[in-house]
Amino acid sequence: MNTIQISIPQPKPVAPLETLLSVPVAIPALADVIQFAKALHVAGQPWEGTVFGWPADYTPEIKEENALFEEYDENGTVQTVLAPRWSPAIFCIGINDLWFVSLTWELGADAEPWVYCEDDYGYDFDEAPQIALAKARLHALP
Repeated sequence: MNTIQISIPQPKPVAPLETLLSVPVAIPALADVIQFAKALHVAGQPWEGTVFGWPADYTPEIKEENALFEEYDENGTVQTVLAPRWSPAIFCIGINDLWFVSLTWELGADAEPWVYCEDDYGYDFDEAPQIALAKARLHALP
């Protein structure tokens, strides 16, 4: 676990917005986050809770041969349609606009996950330089 210092605007009643409040935040090592997410993925069960001090959740892959969908036809009438449905497994941890990591098994449950990391405070993921930082790149892990 690494601790970084972030600065956030104080609430308006306390001070002007130019005044920043500095708060230490514990950021888990990315390797630990990935290991935890992969363990949940192997178990294959939905999960929601707190890990490494951050809110997190895991949703397993959804694969249905015959799922029911409602669609509108050209007259605006709703029709029920039978079609295949697929949604990748996904693990998310953190809080948007502070620190956030997601792993998505976009290429299927047996493939390596895609990892996205949002970090607007400049945290350096030295142990995995191929991992994308906020608004940068999205990479598949080898």
